[in-house]
Amino acid sequence: MTVLVFLNVYGLNAVVQDGNQIYGNETMTELEIHGTVLLNGTKVTKRLLVYGKLEAHDAEIEKMEIYGEAVLDHCLVQKKSTVHGKLRATDSTFAKELSVAAHRIALNACTLHGLRILKSKGRAALQIVELKEGTVVDGPVIFEGRKGEITMDRESEITGKVIGGKPRV
Repeated sequence: MTVLVFLNVYGLNAVVQDGNQIYGNETMTELEIHGTVLLNGTKVTKRLLVYGKLEAHDAEIEKMEIYGEAVLDHCLVQKKSTVHGKLRATDSTFAKELSVAAHRIALNACTLHGLRILKSKGRAALQIVELKEGTVVDGPVIFEGRKGEITMDRESEITGKVIGGKPRV
């Protein structure tokens, strides 16, 4: 069963949906999804909130908060954002600090302006960040919870300090 609710909040259109959703080359002000969402060329001008799974391709997102899994490919995220769960990103840019609560995240050919690894629930003793294919973190990488490890290839770099973890090439 899919529930679709259009809201007009202070003159801004927002959409709240349950179930699997697909958006194409369109502009949305605000999206709240309970389920799986596929963004393909979509622009979200305010906030994207997902309880479930996000798959985004060639998307531009102002701010996102994900509770579940996020897979991004060729995306731009403009403001501070948070992922509480798995994250895989390829050829994507995070213009402000990205916070992630996960045991393992994978970033390929990405650009970030600060990365904060939040405490993650579960038994894993180590939180792992994988930086590959020339990923650049222009700022600090901060592990707030357990010990952290950054595995990176020779093309990737971190320009700021690493706090609470250690890089390994």
